[in-house]
Amino acid sequence: MDLKKIIAAAEREDLEKFIIDMAKKSSEVNSMVVSRFSAPDSDDAVSGAKAEIKRIVRKNSDRDGFIDYDAAFRFEKEMSCFLSSIFPMLMESRKMSQAFEVGLFVFRTLGKIEIDDSDGETANLVCMIREFFKEIFPNLSGIELKNARENLERSISDEKIVDYIRYEIFEVYEELFSDRENLEAQLSFFDSLLSKFACADFCADDFLDCYEVQKCALARIRTMQKLSRSLDEIIEFAKKYDTFEDVCFVLVDAYLSKNDFQNAENALLRLTERNSKYLGIVHSARKKLLEVYRAQGEPQKIRQTLRSVFLGERGFNLDFYIEYKSFFDSESWVRELECLIEEKKDDGNFQNSIFIEEKFFGRLLENVTIQSRHFQGAQVIERYEKYLKDGFSAELVSLYAECLSSDVKMSNNRKHYAELARQLKSLSRLPGGLEIARSLRDEWISTYDRRRALKDELNSVRL
Repeated sequence: MDLKKIIAAAEREDLEKFIIDMAKKSSEVNSMVVSRFSAPDSDDAVSGAKAEIKRIVRKNSDRDGFIDYDAAFRFEKEMSCFLSSIFPMLMESRKMSQAFEVGLFVFRTLGKIEIDDSDGETANLVCMIREFFKEIFPNLSGIELKNARENLERSISDEKIVDYIRYEIFEVYEELFSDRENLEAQLSFFDSLLSKFACADFCADDFLDCYEVQKCALARIRTMQKLSRSLDEIIEFAKKYDTFEDVCFVLVDAYLSKNDFQNAENALLRLTERNSKYLGIVHSARKKLLEVYRAQGEPQKIRQTLRSVFLGERGFNLDFYIEYKSFFDSESWVRELECLIEEKKDDGNFQNSIFIEEKFFGRLLENVTIQSRHFQGAQVIERYEKYLKDGFSAELVSLYAECLSSDVKMSNNRKHYAELARQLKSLSRLPGGLEIARSLRDEWISTYDRRRALKDELNSVRL
């Protein structure tokens, strides 16, 4: 069926009547027709689109205006379908400023509705709008860009809009302007936002305030860089907000680019002092200090800082370990190694990594034995088996049997049974482990005769 030929053959009057009738029956069709064929300077396209967006919200909301979990999926589907049609239609008819206005209206609507967004429906819609904005903004005229910027600023300042949507609008605001006039205006806007906060002695006690201040300060710095402001000017601004981790790191990078190592170090030391109760910030600052000391060529400071960084990592960092070890001769390293092991006595996995690197396999076995008996069971044996099987196979077989015999008593579903069967297979591969594995399997089948799923899993293992 050739739709184009059918339309061409239709009487103009009949076609007009059909379109009008369809528009009366469907608000979405009405919005599409108005958006496509209204005059470029008319507000009808925007008004029609806004009305349809409101209708979609109302349709999926309950009496109290809440969009529940089940309705949220339908809401996203209907809204994305409408936006996928309305944006291209407006853009094809060169109604770029109207397309922007519709997009911002959706942003503001998403920021004010109450919705169970467990599956990220609003985030999906936000991503869609941002992609359309990337096509719209390059086609806006000078005055249209100015109006767009001012409308975005009003939305960012509107505290009735939920925070995470305002942050999305903020990112659009920072990302999509590139001309000098609007960038200069952005600097003033960032200053107005920052003036709301007393930042001289700002602490990170209020997470949202801290996030907003740092976000604004970083955005202002990036805008200054786009405007090719001098490094000294950027440094002077960043110094006002160097309590914040990311701003401080920008400041430090600026100092390093000038080989100003002393000020770089001082900035990071101030950061750690002001945020001493926030261990994550302190740790990040020390890692940044390493960069400074390496650039400066300060071996003593590198060693001291490297030690605290290495011990402060969430897990064992082999690169830090090797670098730190390189500062010691064999005799002094033996003493330092015992200090490190003692300091990490509450972190068995960290200790195990040291034992592996130093080939202390006897001490590794001691740790694995303790961990397997206390809380990790046969899983910890499997993790370290490859390091221990050559020298301690008999001990591993005995430990495996002990842990598996304990684990089977607490297992109560097929997933656990399948895990036990797999671990029996691992045991069977060890020297002397095959007979033990078979004995355990036969014993369990007999003892737990009523656990059908367990018997199925055990019988599926070839030993």
